[in-house]
Amino acid sequence: TARGLTRAAAYGLNDAIFVKHAWQRWGYDYRLPEIYPPAASEFQWMNGSQHATDLPGIQAIRKAAADAGILFCPHDNYIDFYPDAEGFSYDNIVFNRHGAPVKHWYNVARRAQSYRWLPHAFHAHLRANVERMRTGFSPDSLFLDVFTAVTPFDYYDRAGNFYPHTRTAKEWGDAFNNARRLLKPTAPMVSEAGLDALVGSLDGAQSDHFPAQRWDMKFTDAERTPWHDMATHGRFVLFAGGLANRYGALRWDYITQPGHGYDSDDYLSNTVIGGRNPMSDGPFSRSAVMTYWLLHDVCASLARATFETHAFGSNVHQQHTTFSNGGKVWTNRGKADWEITVDGRGTPVPGGKKVGLPEYGFYAETPESRAGVVYLSGRRAAFSISKGIFFADARPASNPASGVNPLTDFGPLATNGAFRLFHDNARTWRLIPLPDGGPFHAELRLKALNAGRRKIKAVEILSERGEKPAGSVPRWKQTGDVLTLDADGKAFGYRIVF
Repeated sequence: TARGLTRAAAYGLNDAIFVKHAWQRWGYDYRLPEIYPPAASEFQWMNGSQHATDLPGIQAIRKAAADAGILFCPHDNYIDFYPDAEGFSYDNIVFNRHGAPVKHWYNVARRAQSYRWLPHAFHAHLRANVERMRTGFSPDSLFLDVFTAVTPFDYYDRAGNFYPHTRTAKEWGDAFNNARRLLKPTAPMVSEAGLDALVGSLDGAQSDHFPAQRWDMKFTDAERTPWHDMATHGRFVLFAGGLANRYGALRWDYITQPGHGYDSDDYLSNTVIGGRNPMSDGPFSRSAVMTYWLLHDVCASLARATFETHAFGSNVHQQHTTFSNGGKVWTNRGKADWEITVDGRGTPVPGGKKVGLPEYGFYAETPESRAGVVYLSGRRAAFSISKGIFFADARPASNPASGVNPLTDFGPLATNGAFRLFHDNARTWRLIPLPDGGPFHAELRLKALNAGRRKIKAVEILSERGEKPAGSVPRWKQTGDVLTLDADGKAFGYRIVF
């Protein structure tokens, strides 16, 4: 994990928060509230080796995150109390109106049944655990599970005393407030789902979406729309569509549909329409890098503006939102293509005004940046443009019959690969391909990239650490104002020296 965070930093994924869910002493969501010290491995969890711990490993993750500028956010839980945890008593458990203790999460792997913790009885345990974490590895943030996935409820204690749901909301809100106070005043508090009863105490959540076509609800023409964002944008951070398997799930057992989780156009278009922060698997993957390069800049701009308007196009699958800074987003979540008209500034679309959106395509523009999944050269492609940075993703896919992988024209450049070009330096540029890709060809049009007809002195191969490996010479040439580069798919990146 620490190495993955270091790699993520090399690809520029530094404006981020890393949530570490599985690290607890007894394994993920078991024997709560006993979470400290960190477990050494899942194998040792499952074999009950509670004494095998790896505090240095968590400290290495913390250091790697700090070096990368990434916030480190460990997972914790105070809604489940397991009977084999130290200090368990029915005095700390919610009872129903019939006088029975309320069961909560059933841990299938451990065959262990937890009970629902009294909302007013967990604070001493939270304080003790947060103080242990603060001393052991000083996290920047904290993820408190489940509170925002359960509606605040009326409850009884073991003696039969009644408490209204407003007491539940207060105690859960205090959990986030107290944890923030114990860590540091700027520590973001994160949870799942994003129940709005806790907005104000809670800063953000891994919002969970499900399709409308589940169980006995057979909606034939439903769509996801950013209603929550209209109410909470600017006060609360919703992380994209939440966990990938839930986003694509048809049922609660999370049977997923291919192409509808992390990094899918379905997921990405639903993220940007409300100006949400992108989310991906981590700490490092091609998917994470692609998501960050595509959506970070536009969403960072939209996140700092107010959500102004939402409108549908000719049907519920065509959506258009506007923001106070002039930001505009269009998404086409229907099967039919949708042609939209944009202002044309900074767009790679030929003609600069008409943009074709495929199913799950989008186009977003802010004063600082542009991004989209659109039709280019008659094919689906993705791009992001901000000052001095151009991300081009031709969605490489060779034709197995002919072996032809045609170039996609992005205006200032053309390629059949996927890379990020940094072209704001007068003496050197950098071209960084998406990781784990194959060979590709790139044509950079220097005049269109504001470099005129300047002479290129060299193109050098870069390693992830930024130095030039000895003996590596890429294939390139300059013809007029066009630089052509044949990348072998193995290099981390290239330095273009004028």
